[in-house]
Amino acid sequence: MNFQLELSPNPQPTIVEIAQAESPAPLSAPTEPEGSFAAAVPTALAIFGAFLLIWFLNTFLRICKPNEVLILSGRKHRTKDGSGSSYRVIFGGRTICIPILEQVKIMDLTSMPVPVEVSNAYSQGGVPLNIQAIANVKISNNP
Repeated sequence: MNFQLELSPNPQPTIVEIAQAESPAPLSAPTEPEGSFAAAVPTALAIFGAFLLIWFLNTFLRICKPNEVLILSGRKHRTKDGSGSSYRVIFGGRTICIPILEQVKIMDLTSMPVPVEVSNAYSQGGVPLNIQAIANVKISNNP
């Protein structure tokens, strides 16, 4: 486009109007459904993996409480002296058990009151006695 401006001998004002049109938006690549699907798959796998980890820990991790002993039996374990045994005892702490190969039993170590009552017992002087007592019994957690 060539524009030429001619000057006339008549000094009349010339009005020039300039119009500006917006440029068309650049063409963007069409959004594909695979793009959003590709972002959703790793997110879904991460959420599934988190649920799987929580389920695994909840099912297979056994935590021993302070006044308990966990007894795991069924699978061969090596002891400290090198011999093998088919059980292991956990005093406080945690362990992972394999449900098909191992069985877990919990033994309570809290003190238990045992009432003892003796009636019509005679002392050395021949006096009849009725004795009532309570014995507190506790299983030791030392092997």
